[in-house]
Amino acid sequence: MPTLVATPTQIAVGASSTLEVKGCNGTITWDDGLVTTSKTRTVTTTQTYLAYCTEVGASPSAVATVTVYPTSSAVSGNFNGYLDGASCNLIYGWAFDANNYSKTLQVGIYIDDILYAIIDAKDYRADVGSVFNNAAAAWHGFNYAVPQSSILRNGAIHTVRARIIGIGTELNNSGRVVQNCSCYASQPALASSMTTMVTGENATLTVSGLDSYDKLTWENGSTNTPRVVNAPGTYTATITKQGCVTRSNSITINDANCNSLTWSSANNYSTNYYGYAIVNVWVNGLGANQEVEFSSDGVTWYPANMGNNGYQFYTYEGYTCVYFWARPTCNRSNVIESFVCTGYIGDNVRKGVDMLANATTQTASIAAEIPDLECKVAPNPTNGEFKLIFFLKNTQPVTITVHDIQGKEVWKETKDTSMGVNVQSIDLSAYPAGTYAVTVSHPTKKSVVKIVKL
Repeated sequence: MPTLVATPTQIAVGASSTLEVKGCNGTITWDDGLVTTSKTRTVTTTQTYLAYCTEVGASPSAVATVTVYPTSSAVSGNFNGYLDGASCNLIYGWAFDANNYSKTLQVGIYIDDILYAIIDAKDYRADVGSVFNNAAAAWHGFNYAVPQSSILRNGAIHTVRARIIGIGTELNNSGRVVQNCSCYASQPALASSMTTMVTGENATLTVSGLDSYDKLTWENGSTNTPRVVNAPGTYTATITKQGCVTRSNSITINDANCNSLTWSSANNYSTNYYGYAIVNVWVNGLGANQEVEFSSDGVTWYPANMGNNGYQFYTYEGYTCVYFWARPTCNRSNVIESFVCTGYIGDNVRKGVDMLANATTQTASIAAEIPDLECKVAPNPTNGEFKLIFFLKNTQPVTITVHDIQGKEVWKETKDTSMGVNVQSIDLSAYPAGTYAVTVSHPTKKSVVKIVKL
């Protein structure tokens, strides 16, 4: 089993430490992407370094910690600080030198007495300035957002401490206990050397974004990366980490011989069925031995009771709009879409209209039935990219925002829109898994829908 050692384990700014991998006769891959056959590496910054040995039969990881202290000028001073809070998501507090408020202190975040992060105490904290009756003291807060892959999230009991780097002074209220935190395996990023292919060709699938504690398993049970496949299809990588929530991602290689689809002229958007409005849709263009899948409001369905190229869904009493699409399973990027507004009110089925394909047929009576800012998101859940579809009674600017579960704004756009259906593409691939709130608003109304990022 390879090991990783650091000499020395503590260094001052401007100095260096040598990392050495022992017990590995293969190629070394470092967590920052550097690949080398050399067993040593010189570093000058503080963090946890990971090395991967690709030798057959070797353990996949080795770990050492190197602590970098700032210059000795930070040693003298009148230091004060407080660890306000430590939770599964955030560690925060403040620290300053009362003899020199212009100096920014560095605070080390320790979990179970192991240094995991060094952050500058330079965030604005009005409450600190008020308590000390000194405006300069307000500029010495710190916040550490706990990564999804942090050991703090493995469900065990941990002790969090904060110390001033360079002197080791522990902040007041340090030693906070954090427990029962959920962690997540890393979200895999998949790539393919080919986006379309025919059976018999070879495509290479690669996985990135993992750390040494993640375990990769493909849908066929293979653990290889890269992976070579010789047929079009959808391939799924599942990542597990001990004590953490499993995460997965899929990539589709489309069939180069796959046909394109169109909607059938026989589609019926307002059939009366025992008090329901029923939407019947069919597609044209399926080739021999090809299949189609449908989705309504982000839930995927395969054809049932309408032949192999048709789909049916119900709308309950009341007028509503449903976003749906169809795509051939041999080329899932070849999507055709509709946004149908229909419904059953009282004894009458209202006329159904495909608002995307027939925008010019939006009569006043139809617009009167549809709620202003009727919104849909699809697909839901999403791996990152999704569409926001919304209906407006009038042409006017709208503001679209996305907030995470803590209320932090992660996406925003103000745009001009038109009466009727509007479609906005949004990408949350760069953000962690969880529930997000998507808000669409104009001066007189606001609508909020939730979407789950896997």
